[in-house]
Amino acid sequence: MARVWPQPAPDYHVKDELEFALCSAVCFGKVPLAQAQAEIAGDWIGAAKRYLGQ
Repeated sequence: MARVWPQPAPDYHVKDELEFALCSAVCFGKVPLAQAQAEIAGDWIGAAKRYLGQ
């Protein structure tokens, strides 16, 4: 079962950028997968500020 959450405009591009940054961080071993998942599922706007400086 897929969980689909709407992304508010105009911030959808920021969430997409955060998802890419966290995916890369997980692949390079900089962030554990569970942490990246929690960042996206929780306060993704706060995570964007931390990881992207947004």
